[in-house]
Amino acid sequence: MAKDIRDGNPPTLILSLDYLRRKNLLTSSSFPTEYWKKLKKWYKWFMDTQKDSDAYLFKWHDSLDQKGASFTSGMDDFPRPMFSKGHVDLQTWMYFFTKFMVETAHTYGESNVEYISIL
Repeated sequence: MAKDIRDGNPPTLILSLDYLRRKNLLTSSSFPTEYWKKLKKWYKWFMDTQKDSDAYLFKWHDSLDQKGASFTSGMDDFPRPMFSKGHVDLQTWMYFFTKFMVETAHTYGESNVEYISIL
């Protein structure tokens, strides 16, 4: 069975990066700009594939199961309403990811305005 390119998993890497940021260990020399660019691309992918088109509501895209379970979220035994607007776990992940982006953008000399508007 082929995996759909929109199937995503929780961005748990952000937990470690945020820990390093809070300890002042995440710098442009310890986390090069090329990685920051990939992180921005990953963030954009979440915004493009998991966000509701009308609002900042996030819902796991999951091509494997249409009965409410979400295997990509890591909570495959967690029941979800079929037609819900969003998933609370992904909402939380995206809030955390966005907050990380806001607080880290200045490390790379970039504006955080595009992220602040989401919070």
